[in-house]
This record gives sequence, structure tokens and C-alpha cells, in this order.
Amino acid sequence: MNWEAIKNIYRSVLVHNHKIEYLGGDKYKLISLHPTVKKWWEEEYQ
Repeated sequence: MNWEAIKNIYRSVLVHNHKIEYLGGDKYKLISLHPTVKKWWEEEYQ
């Protein structure tokens, strides 16, 4: 995982309060929840 991916994960989780899911190995999924919609945005990092 490169520095940009790590920085984006930390920013998303700590600043924007997104949820993070560990997929095993070096893979993570970020999930942004919207108040009126269950799942609004999802992105995977490796």
C-alpha cells in the first residue's frame, strides 16, 4: 500500500467518519453512509 492510499484512508475515517472494513492481507474497504440511503459510497484500497 502506498503513502497516498494510507493518507486517504486516515483522512476518510478520522475526518469524514467513514467506516473501514479490513478485507485481509493489505486490502481495506471504505464505506460512506448517508442518512437517507443505507450505503452511499464504497472504495477498496490495496
